[in-house]
Amino acid sequence: MRYSLIIMTFVFFCLVGCKNNNPVSPQSQNLTIDNVDWIFTNHPPDINNGHLALEITLHYSGVALQPSKVSYFKMTASGITWNPPISSSNLFDSLSEISQAFYAPSLSSNASVLPIGSYNFELKLTDGSDVSKIVVLPAPGSLSNNGYNFVYTEDYSGGTASTFTRMIRRPIPNSVTKTNDSITIAFTSNDTLFYNGVIWLYNYSGNYIGYSILFRNTVTKALSNIINNGNTIYFDGITQNVVKLYPQNYYVYSPSSFNDIYSIRVVITDGIQYKDNPNYSYACKAISIMQHL
Repeated sequence: MRYSLIIMTFVFFCLVGCKNNNPVSPQSQNLTIDNVDWIFTNHPPDINNGHLALEITLHYSGVALQPSKVSYFKMTASGITWNPPISSSNLFDSLSEISQAFYAPSLSSNASVLPIGSYNFELKLTDGSDVSKIVVLPAPGSLSNNGYNFVYTEDYSGGTASTFTRMIRRPIPNSVTKTNDSITIAFTSNDTLFYNGVIWLYNYSGNYIGYSILFRNTVTKALSNIINNGNTIYFDGITQNVVKLYPQNYYVYSPSSFNDIYSIRVVITDGIQYKDNPNYSYACKAISIMQHL
C-alpha cells in the first residue's frame, strides 16, 4: 500500500474537458482524469523539518502514459500553481496514476500552511490535448472545506484569518516499555479530531521496520482493545492513551524481528467524517516525534 494507513477518496467531480484548439488524436481523446486521492500530513520536526505535506495521487484512464507524452501536470489552488516534473519516479503506467508529494513552502510561503478547498488538476499531453478536474479538498475532520482556504499546523506563528483552519495536532509520546513479548506505549493527544491511529516501529538505526494494527477498524469503526482496553480514546491533552502490543497486534518486516524494535512513532488521524461510511478511512494524519525504548 502507498501509505501506512489506507486513504480513500470520496469526492468525484465531472471532467472539465479539453481546452485546446488543436486536433486531438483518437488515443489522447480517451484520456480521462478519473479521481484524485489525497492526504495531508503533519510532520514532526525530525521528519522533513516539520513541514506540512500534501500527497496527491491522480488516477487516469484511456491512455498508457509515458513521461515523454506528458507536457505538464499542473495543480492550482488559492491562486497558487505548482508544476512538478513528470518522470518515471512519479508516473506509474501499470497503475494508471501519477503520484506526487508537495511540501510547504512549495505551495505556500510558510512551512506550516497549505491550501485546502478547490484544487484544479490539469494534465496536458505533448500532442496538445488538455484535460482537467476540479476537486475540493476538505478541512480536517470534515467533508467540505466549510469556507476555509488554508490549513495550518501548531508550528504556525502567523495570523489566522477567517479562511484558516487548523490541522490535526501531533500526538506526544511519553513512554515506551518493552517486555519479553509486548510493548506498551503511553501518549497524549490534545485534539478532538483524533479518531484513529497506528504505531510505527523502528530499529536501533532509525529504520522503519513495521507497524501495529489500527486503533480502530476502518470498516466497522469499532475501537481495538490494543488502546485503552478498547474502551475509549482520550484527546484532552492530559489523560494518557495506553497502547499495548502483543505479537498478534503488530507486523515486523523480515528479516527484522521483535528484538529489533527500538523506537516508535505514534500516528493519529482524523476520520470522524467517515464514521457512517465503511468504505473510507481518513484524510489527515499527524506523526509524533520518535520515542526510544
